[in-house]
Amino acid sequence: MLSGRIASVIPEQTNNGSSVGSTHVAALESGQTGTIERVDEDVSDRALAMGIRPGRELEVRSKHPFHGPLVVAVDQSVTSISRQCAQGIELSVE
Repeated sequence: MLSGRIASVIPEQTNNGSSVGSTHVAALESGQTGTIERVDEDVSDRALAMGIRPGRELEVRSKHPFHGPLVVAVDQSVTSISRQCAQGIELSVE
């Protein structure tokens, strides 16, 4: 179960003094971006097939209501992912 996942952005301090946070894709709002840090093992096959890999930048384009899917852009690709998959993708955000 993914209920124990990070629910909001957790700020961290970087070497240059700027704040960077860590969160999962489902916690972002439309238009927000982040760099993919980690993909959980239980969603990695689906995520990798869609080009969602650590080190790539991901943008949330839209979030469907009632716990529906999220539309995300990674590089030049736009795809939709389930909320469950989105909760398994950890990002760093500034």
